[in-house]
Amino acid sequence: MRAFARVALGFVVAPAPLAVGQALVFALWPRGTGFSSHPEGMFLGTMVYAYACQALLGVPLWLAIRRRRPADLRLYALCGLAIMLLPMVISAIGFRLTGYAPISLARAAYTFVSFGLGGLAAGALFWGVARPDLRARARAAEVARHFD
Repeated sequence: MRAFARVALGFVVAPAPLAVGQALVFALWPRGTGFSSHPEGMFLGTMVYAYACQALLGVPLWLAIRRRRPADLRLYALCGLAIMLLPMVISAIGFRLTGYAPISLARAAYTFVSFGLGGLAAGALFWGVARPDLRARARAAEVARHFD
């Protein structure tokens, strides 16, 4: 598979662990009302959130690190964590500053655990699908052939 196709597929499937985790939480949680009472709706809503985060934060970050850093699974997992948590942290600070909604410790812990672990898994899945290390190996082999 070509490198661009792997990267595109990585961006498409990477949010799946986060969305499946959110859907499972809401499937097991006592039923409420509205959007969050349907696991399917939570899955779709989380996918939309994750794609928006990818478009605004993930693509520019990927473009920045693909040339400057070695392709490391830990780096991509931590980037996934940051990409998924940063909008949540910013909105929580905004809600707190405006007094719109107090942020409880339980809500903060749930957000960190669910979106943090989901972001770690999304970053790792992106790395596993896109395999930026293969690109570096191919480039190194090409350079080595040049000097043979």
